[in-house]
Amino acid sequence: MATLGLVRAGLGVALMSELNLGRETEDLVVRRVEPDCGRNIIVLNRAASRESPAIAAVVDELRKATDARPKA
Repeated sequence: MATLGLVRAGLGVALMSELNLGRETEDLVVRRVEPDCGRNIIVLNRAASRESPAIAAVVDELRKATDARPKA
């Protein structure tokens, strides 16, 4: 990832999601931001699939999962 290359070169710091971090960080210092930062998540699907019951079910489960998480 180009961002990590810039950090490794000493050209700055990076703010990024842990999901994007990967495993190649043994030469970097990783610090969590406290308190936790929130982020907006979107769901993308084809316009032709807009009324799909399967997609509606997945979106519904995602909403339930995020509603169940403690708020920062």
